[in-house]
Amino acid sequence: MPRAVSATIDTATGQTITEPNYLLELGFSPVLRYAALRDVVWGGYLWSASGLIVNSVNNEQASASLRNHDNAISAIVLGATLHNISCKVYAHYDSDAQLLFAGLLSGSPEIGPRVQLNAQSTGRSRKWPRDQIVAPLFNHLMPPGTEIQFGGKVLVFEEAR
Repeated sequence: MPRAVSATIDTATGQTITEPNYLLELGFSPVLRYAALRDVVWGGYLWSASGLIVNSVNNEQASASLRNHDNAISAIVLGATLHNISCKVYAHYDSDAQLLFAGLLSGSPEIGPRVQLNAQSTGRSRKWPRDQIVAPLFNHLMPPGTEIQFGGKVLVFEEAR
């Protein structure tokens, strides 16, 4: 599917060598923003050059790794439920950027001197949260079979599998 590009990006792609400064936004709290080549101020935010490498990116998935020299990235990744964390990858040219990927983190297969992050597009098919509310997280759950009305529909609680 063709994409519309801004005049800045169109001019940059016509030059002999074009290397974008990839930007990675991770929806942790607070939001983390990294740049591949150099520090950038774009969109009103500072994107810090912290050893980001974008391994692959397309509409459906993205893979990137971050330098983990002080174990800060691994601590964040290990302390979070990754599949609910948003992930965006941009290609930044001079003063403009183009969104290449938007989705959710799907895992971190490698944690060491570098932390690899994989993400999948949410697409239009995702309708329900992936989390389950079950004991021991909650100890006052309604018993299976309980019916409640919500949004004009009847919901029936099922036993967790």
